[in-house]
Amino acid sequence: DQDLTAETGGAPANGISNVVGFSNQNFQYVFYIDVNFNVHELLYNNAAWADTNLTVAYGIPISNGDELTAFATPNNGLHVYYVTPGPHVIQTYNVGNGWKFEDLTAETGGPQPQGRSLTGFNIGNLQYVYYVAFGGDIHQLYYNNVKWADEDITALANTVPSPQYPNGALSAMVVPGTKKLRVYYIGTNNHVIQLASTNNKKWTGADLTKKTKGPLANSSNGAVAFATTPNNQIHVYYVAGDHVNQLFL
Repeated sequence: DQDLTAETGGAPANGISNVVGFSNQNFQYVFYIDVNFNVHELLYNNAAWADTNLTVAYGIPISNGDELTAFATPNNGLHVYYVTPGPHVIQTYNVGNGWKFEDLTAETGGPQPQGRSLTGFNIGNLQYVYYVAFGGDIHQLYYNNVKWADEDITALANTVPSPQYPNGALSAMVVPGTKKLRVYYIGTNNHVIQLASTNNKKWTGADLTKKTKGPLANSSNGAVAFATTPNNQIHVYYVAGDHVNQLFL
């Protein structure tokens, strides 16, 4: 165990925030929100850990302190997404010439996010970010390698909304080797809902609790989903009562 805050002299973490990260070979990137709502990068450069306060060093907006998500695109592009107190969804990114940011809510004209349950992934340079808007609908922010667009995929799939803040869960993935997009959340009926699309064309919904006759989910807990390879089986994990349940296809 390493105390990375002590080792790097970084600011203490915000107790209500999550922590996200990824690796590029042996280089490790970890992002968190500190007690002053600044966004930090912890970087392991294959020799030592270092902390950078991205808000102070590069002038990016502060966070609301709840949640952030991050991933890397080809050619070592680093992307971090979070919500400001506005609330707006912000992307801060580094494609080799320092950290910059853009306000995706202002840029796309999308609705205000609730501020929690933020997730995303990339397919090459294409970027997909998912959030819960006020009212409970799941929205997709999509970057087509030219510009960003916002879509209400709950409305497109005609499914139930997500519970209001602070409850709710959200997980998203692409099935490896395909363009099949999958988003999972817990609806206001405490059912696990799947939103599905191929190549971001048409979105459809499925009530997985109804299909599997599984127990009702706890709306206050999170959920996580991924596909195993090479069989591309889909696995979704959630909490029912005080038990962890798996849905798999």
